[in-house]
Amino acid sequence: MPPYRYSALGLVLFLAWQAPPAGVPPGAAYYVSLAGEDRNPGTADQPWRHLEWAMTRPFLRGGDTIHILGGTYRPEPGTAAGREVQTDDALLRPVASGEAGRPITVMAEPGEAVVLSGRRLATTWQPGEGSVYYYDYETPATFPYDHPFQVVEDGKLLFRVSALDALDAPGRTFVDTAARRIYVRTSDGAPPSGHFLEYAVVVSGIEFRGVSGWRLTGFALTGFRSVGILIANGAGQIEADQMDISYIGAHRPGADPTNGYAVAVYDTSGGNRFHDSRFHNTFAEAVHVGQTGAGGDVWERNEIRDAGGPEWFRQDHPGLYLTGPGLILRGSRVTVRNNRFLGNGYHGLILESDLLGEEGPAQPSENVIEGNVFSRNAGNGIYADGKNGAAPSRDNVLRFNLLCRNNQARPGSLADAELRLTGNFRGTRIYNNTVYADKSNGVLLAAAGAVPQATRLVNNIVVHAARGSGTRPLLVTGGAAGLEMDANDWYRIDPGVVIDWEGTKYDSLEAFASRTGLERRGFSIDPQFIAIENNLFGLRASSPLLGRGLPVVEESGERRPFRRRQLPVDLGAYPYRP
Repeated sequence: MPPYRYSALGLVLFLAWQAPPAGVPPGAAYYVSLAGEDRNPGTADQPWRHLEWAMTRPFLRGGDTIHILGGTYRPEPGTAAGREVQTDDALLRPVASGEAGRPITVMAEPGEAVVLSGRRLATTWQPGEGSVYYYDYETPATFPYDHPFQVVEDGKLLFRVSALDALDAPGRTFVDTAARRIYVRTSDGAPPSGHFLEYAVVVSGIEFRGVSGWRLTGFALTGFRSVGILIANGAGQIEADQMDISYIGAHRPGADPTNGYAVAVYDTSGGNRFHDSRFHNTFAEAVHVGQTGAGGDVWERNEIRDAGGPEWFRQDHPGLYLTGPGLILRGSRVTVRNNRFLGNGYHGLILESDLLGEEGPAQPSENVIEGNVFSRNAGNGIYADGKNGAAPSRDNVLRFNLLCRNNQARPGSLADAELRLTGNFRGTRIYNNTVYADKSNGVLLAAAGAVPQATRLVNNIVVHAARGSGTRPLLVTGGAAGLEMDANDWYRIDPGVVIDWEGTKYDSLEAFASRTGLERRGFSIDPQFIAIENNLFGLRASSPLLGRGLPVVEESGERRPFRRRQLPVDLGAYPYRP
């Protein structure tokens, strides 16, 4: 890419845009380095030592920037870490707030790798019996934990066993909490000195509680028990980009599979934005968005993958049940756009009322889920369930998404689909999605205490490639009330039932349309994808679905016309581009 060129006027305008508003002093710059000292002034030549010290300075203001020099920043006990609350369970909790349009920025220096870790190093190992080695760990009062909950070799979790005699294979670890001792057999059987071994001790990484106006960019968080980044107690306007958050959760016998989130958002004043980041290898869902709060959050262009994967298996968690969805969304007015949900241990995205009601009224509404890829997740691509909503969840929009090859863990299940909508939903609009189901139903509308009502399905492509199973391109077991369905392509590769409508089975779309009056402009034909084997689900120039869709009138919670162009609307998530 050639360098940008500015005219004299353009340069003046650019510098004016970069500068703070008139009368507002420029923000201060502070620096953190592993070679610094917290008693320093935090300047470039005299940096601070600890990130938790830097981010908890009460004098920080909007427009300030904290620059982090390269390295791994680990928890340290006692006053050396500059911790004012010595028994806190979070590594750091900011107390200052930024301003609208002028956040407090925390950034890795360009070109330098920065990691904020909840783990400590284990270096002085002693030989035990055979190829077993042990390390005596300390339990500092600074971080109140009962015992290490992750033991890590070269960045990967060792298999956690519950007794010393179960260390009968390489790559295993046992923690004797009474003796405060970690036992390991390394993955290659070699002494621990040939590996990089760590153990995790901190509950959460960064907790934003009641503060606002922060931006995090360019660094990694890893090795915390409960959450990497928490937004709660009315906090809001938190932005994170180019972040990498991984290995959050308790890898130990008896660990609670409902904790271990890269990011969790609860009672928020809204305006949070997470984009261009990676959230992966967490114990529970990678991202959890609770029901309370003002909404308006945006999750955009993130990679959300490998939650609940095999590295978390233990003796009491041998992978016999599904854990680790990509994102649980229980909030309202949230946009989830252009993300990739890949290989998670449960559903790719769950849009649901709260199961037990502990997060407040259960009616996630006016959410927009658009332009995402959901592929090779263990459960459904999108699982929308208003199972016990105190009131209907209204006006959610699912559009321009690709859902392909999900339900890897339970192929052939009649209760699953690439896209499942069930329970107390009203006015859900599902249009211009592409669905490729090779192990499940394509789309499922089902009853679960309540039934979805006034659902609109338009311009979707649903290809059913699950040969030899009892699944369908469309299965409706409840939710037909007020259903609007037209201009969709329901294509089954092998002969069989195309639509199962509350027990009535239709082998042809013509018979279904004649009986129900729906899908009069629908299709049941090969959409002619570019190359399924290469995951290219755009339409070929010869596709019979080009220009055969309907203009969409309703948008997210707004009554405004879709841009009606001269060109007709294609079906599916990927319009034809000559």
